[in-house]
Amino acid sequence: MTEHITEMVSSEVRFFTQLLNKIIKMNNLNTTIDKIAMSEFDMHYYQLGDNEKQWCHDEMVNNPKWLAPFWKQEDYQSETDKLCEELGILNYKK
Repeated sequence: MTEHITEMVSSEVRFFTQLLNKIIKMNNLNTTIDKIAMSEFDMHYYQLGDNEKQWCHDEMVNNPKWLAPFWKQEDYQSETDKLCEELGILNYKK
């Protein structure tokens, strides 16, 4: 009976470990470092090896292109912002 319980606990631990890994991967999508990975390697950051991840990190902190990208500029308006403004939907982000 102890073996059965141990097997059940191990199965639960594997399930939650896989779930946590998926959540972590999802949180990295559409971040600056993920955009760098996609632009350079055509892969998401979490899919890269250690050397490629280090390259992305170095690129992110050293390249002005990524330090001040267009979507972080003060006057940048996303397509959603433009559409909501056009439709008269104000303060949709609040």
